[in-house]
Amino acid sequence: MAKRGRKKTPITIFNPRGESETARKKRIAQEKRRYGRAVSPCFIATAVYGDTMAPEVQELRHFRDTRLRPYRLGRIAIKYYYLLSPPIATWLAKKQHRSYATRKVLDLIIKII
Repeated sequence: MAKRGRKKTPITIFNPRGESETARKKRIAQEKRRYGRAVSPCFIATAVYGDTMAPEVQELRHFRDTRLRPYRLGRIAIKYYYLLSPPIATWLAKKQHRSYATRKVLDLIIKII
């Protein structure tokens, strides 16, 4: 008997550092020891600033966790961000001029928040 329904497609997790699965697990364990929890990714900011722990990325993550996550509408926005941002981050990482322009916009947003 054939299975019905949609075909399941494998999910690929965007990995801006290009690290192996073992290295990723080790980094997450270190983050848990250092910060008390694993650091949730900010795909676009990480692609633009080049580091998960850049001060700008941490500021955006803090805004997400303190201002958006407590509210239902904020959680919905976060859900769609995680759905849409990995391909955008990949697109940004391919060309430096795109990252530069996006960085300027994010710098402005950080000043506002």
